Amino acid sequence: AILDRAKAAREEIKASAEAGTITREEARQKMRDLNKATREAIKNLPEREAARAALKECDDRFLTALRGILTEQQIATLDKFIAARNGRTGGGPRDGDKGGRDGKDSTGGKGPGGRGPRGGGSGDSTGTGGRG
Repeated sequence: AILDRAKAAREEIKASAEAGTITREEARQKMRDLNKATREAIKNLPEREAARAALKECDDRFLTALRGILTEQQIATLDKFIAARNGRTGGGPRDGDKGGRDGKDSTGGKGPGGRGPRGGGSGDSTGTGGRG
């Protein structure tokens, strides 16, 4: 419902700009305001917190089960990964890469950590780390 209302409002703004009843700059500002209000409305949905709690519970159960089949060394590696993951929110940039708002790859096409498209150690394009 929130997105449907936002889409309708967006179309109204676009139509007003095309008809010349508002300037392009006014339309831009209205779009910014609409986007901000839409993000806030989504952020404040009560269902969002319930979904987040359910996802955390699922994640916790998965990690408990996974630890049950791993060796001590693998558990240590997993714990390091989780600690690094918890330092970031969501799917943001890794290895200190701040990324860019323009959506361009700031790693020079080398992928995570600048080590090839899949983070492989050799920089090869197979993702095998030079083993295949």
